[in-house]
Amino acid sequence: FINDIFGFSLTRPPGLLKTDIAWFFMTKDFLFFLLFLFNLINFKKNLFFSLVSLFSLLFFLGYQDIYYLYLNFLTPFLCLSFYEMNSFIKKQLGVQEMVILTIVLFFISLNFFVYIDNYRNLQKVNGIDNIISIIKKLRPNYLYGYNGLTPALSVITNVPALSNVNDAYVYFFRRGMYNKETLTDQAVSKKTIIITQGAEYPEYNIKQDVLDNEILNKEKVYKYCKNILSVPVKAEGNTNRINLFKCYQN
Repeated sequence: FINDIFGFSLTRPPGLLKTDIAWFFMTKDFLFFLLFLFNLINFKKNLFFSLVSLFSLLFFLGYQDIYYLYLNFLTPFLCLSFYEMNSFIKKQLGVQEMVILTIVLFFISLNFFVYIDNYRNLQKVNGIDNIISIIKKLRPNYLYGYNGLTPALSVITNVPALSNVNDAYVYFFRRGMYNKETLTDQAVSKKTIIITQGAEYPEYNIKQDVLDNEILNKEKVYKYCKNILSVPVKAEGNTNRINLFKCYQN
């Protein structure tokens, strides 16, 4: 149990770049970033908030597969610590209360609108209804592929996952729990539709229909399967397409 829960969490492969997460924190939540820095240097006057911020920093540096949402536990402590920074600004810098309030409201409004504008359509798959209808129409025996979408499609279309692989997360392949060669061969031979992430940038002459190299042998996919549908998606990183490969004739 300990190894399955804590061992898995501590050893799973990195996801997003930590530099990107840190930059997001500094630019999209600038007020929280200032509070975080203030707490780190204000340890003599408020050790508790300083330790919370220090622990969060160590967690961020030590945990491999970190995501910004994992730092949500820090938010209430940062909000509570604002009283300390507010007092410091008024006493040491002589800034009036109304000026501080105006600055705070400005940053809250700015961060809110920037966040909504950038992320409201993130991971939205355009043409999801078309994907579902094609899968239902072609009636494959199995679905396999990108773990961010395939499990949901399996439930919606009532088509089982290939070899009961409901979560083709790269960690399982790196640890040897799944084998991409075996699963690719099974997909080719067992009337399967494969769902992949892709990248298409005509202006740079880039077209990659299979970016899921750690869970698929893309050469075999290209050789034995046919790309029957490609739809746009707005995602983090280079991915901007979702592709369906049909690995059977009838």
